[in-house]
This record gives sequence, structure tokens and C-alpha cells, in this order.
Amino acid sequence: MCVNESEILRAIRSLVPGSAGGLDGLRPQHLKDLSCASTGDAGHRLLTRLTEFTNLCMSGRVPIVIQPVFCGASLCALNKKDGGIRPIAVGSTWRRLIAKAICKAVMEKMAATVMPVQLGFGVPRATEAAVHAARRYVTDLKSGQGLLKLDFSNAFNTIRRVTMFESVRELLPEIYPFVLMCYSNASMLRFGPHLIMSDEGVQQGDPLGPLLFCASSLKLAKKYEIGIQHLVS
Repeated sequence: MCVNESEILRAIRSLVPGSAGGLDGLRPQHLKDLSCASTGDAGHRLLTRLTEFTNLCMSGRVPIVIQPVFCGASLCALNKKDGGIRPIAVGSTWRRLIAKAICKAVMEKMAATVMPVQLGFGVPRATEAAVHAARRYVTDLKSGQGLLKLDFSNAFNTIRRVTMFESVRELLPEIYPFVLMCYSNASMLRFGPHLIMSDEGVQQGDPLGPLLFCASSLKLAKKYEIGIQHLVS
């Protein structure tokens, strides 16, 4: 799998302005400023090198000595409404850029694979449409009908990585080398002065997170769909 310069430029522009950097301190705004139109030929040369770098990383060829930082993240603890903590992983800007380019490249393929069982990735505004459809369904609920809602506790962080690798290799083999490199070893997560080694789940904050969660849970979602169809029939 390879991407071109226009795809990398689109991925840079999609990075959220003002967002924080990872363990290396590089922020998305740095790449935005260095690749904007006003930088002229220097910006274009940077874009060319970033494209080459991205394609190199997609093949999983990041040196082992760099991987702990490249695949690691700074943790940000957000308070949940129920009093719990939501750990958001702020990964390396380089990895986030590559992840965004990957998501865009496989979006149509993944959407065609998961629809209509899943709506969490690749289908614009599908989640909002599902919420409105559910509300309308509940409003007009008839005798003998019901709506089942399931909520997985800490879903992203509890995915078994072995299952994730198997799902990605089956559904999206073109991104398997990159995903394997990012998650085959324990992720180095830093929270203030504390260092946490994580070897389970997907980093919540990784742009690949929704894609990897949908791929990993697709078989489970299809089992629920089959089970509900049997109950209805």
C-alpha cells in the first residue's frame, strides 16, 4: 500500500489545529506551518519527503530503537460523567499523520465490508442517522417490539490484540504491517512522571482506533445480528 503527496497533504490539513504533540514534542501545527502554500518550494520538498517517509512506515520498517517513542503516547486523563477516568493517548504526530492517511485510503473498502452491521467507521454521519432512527423507533414502539442497547466498558482498551491482528490481516491486509508494528509490542504510555507499559487494546486517541475496533468486533456484531434474526423469526 502506498500513498501520494496529495493524500499526505490532505492528511496534514485534517490534523486538528492546536492539538498536542506526543512523546517527541512535535505538534500537528508544526507540519501545517511547514507545508503550507507560503513555504513554496521548501514546503513541497518537505511534502515529498513526508510521503516517502509515510510509505516507509506503512511497510512496518521503523527502526526498533525508535518504535517505543513512535508507537508510544502521552496520556491525558479526562473525567467521565459517571466519575470514572477516560485515558486519552496523544500519540506521535508522525504516527497520527500516517494513521489518518491510512484511514482515508481504506475508508470505502471498510465501509462496504461492515455495512449495515456497523456504522462506526467509513460511513459519513451514519452514527447520527442511527441515533435518530433509534429515537423514532422507540417513539413508535409497538407491542412485542423492543430495543436492545449494549455498552462495552472501556471498549477500545480491552480489545485482545491477537484478535485485532487476525481481523486486520483478514479484512485489510494492506495495512497489517503498520498495525503489527504499532501494537505487537507493549506501548509506552507516559502520564506525568509515570511510565505505563500497555500490551492490551487500542490507544484511545489513535486515529486508527475506530477502524481497528470495528474490524476486531465485526464477527461479534454479525453473531448478534444472526441471533436477533433468529429471535424475530
